[in-house]
Amino acid sequence: MLKRLPNISVPALVLFVLATFISQPQTCTAQKTWSLQQCLDHAFEHNIQIKLGQLGEVSAEIGTQSAVGAFLPNLNANLSHGYNFGRTIDPFTNQFVESSAIRSNSFGVSTGMVLFNGFQNQLNLQRAKLAQQSALSSREIAENNVVLTIAAAYLNVLFQEEFVRVAVINREAT
Repeated sequence: MLKRLPNISVPALVLFVLATFISQPQTCTAQKTWSLQQCLDHAFEHNIQIKLGQLGEVSAEIGTQSAVGAFLPNLNANLSHGYNFGRTIDPFTNQFVESSAIRSNSFGVSTGMVLFNGFQNQLNLQRAKLAQQSALSSREIAENNVVLTIAAAYLNVLFQEEFVRVAVINREAT
């Protein structure tokens, strides 16, 4: 017959299993070694702050185009067709007409151009151009911050690798 195992509490068993796994030496190796330039290229493609800066730049460019468009004249056209039958009011005589069909058509074209509005268009264009320059500067600042952060992290990794190498040399020397 099988011998019975001694009574072991479940928490003690879980603690033993965890201690066994934690005490095992764990080594992690990188699948690929990246250069600093590869890290920066990856960040420029995937960093949210840089993407937001690029979107802000596009938005500011659209604002500038809109401000330039305010100087252009506008043109509107419309077309309408009406068909009435049965008891209707004749639009020409303003009398009720029985069981007849009345058709009406309407066409219209209008145009307009601002001659002077207190230099509002010029000021809006200047504001839009300044907003575009600001968006460009904001994107460049975001890119510079990412470059500095990644360069610092990259140098920190190199420093830690060198620190490990020196520690191994010191351990072998003693």
